Amino acid sequence: MRMFGALLVLTVVLLSVVASADGTIVEVIGHRPEGAVASVSDAATVTVIFDSPVVPIGGIPSLPVREGPFIIEPPVDGTYHFLGTRTVEFRPDESLPRSTSFTVRLPRELP
Repeated sequence: MRMFGALLVLTVVLLSVVASADGTIVEVIGHRPEGAVASVSDAATVTVIFDSPVVPIGGIPSLPVREGPFIIEPPVDGTYHFLGTRTVEFRPDESLPRSTSFTVRLPRELP
């Protein structure tokens, strides 16, 4: 696999557990991508999977939303898509720039 001359690095910094709005403890059980990616398309989305629902079944947004349960730094314009009650995918409006390191983190409490 050929790497870009200038890498795009996505660092995912997640607390292992966070509290949801109703006080339930929610744990992150998966995320992607992780570390340096081979191409911009490998970082076309950022996905976080939780061990229990972060939105109720009837509360899953049918359309993308601009605010979600995790934060990307430096800030990136894009939309959050709920792929069920436990999985959230962020899709940037534009390709992420090369030679840039991004950090994904969770707030101490989910909205």
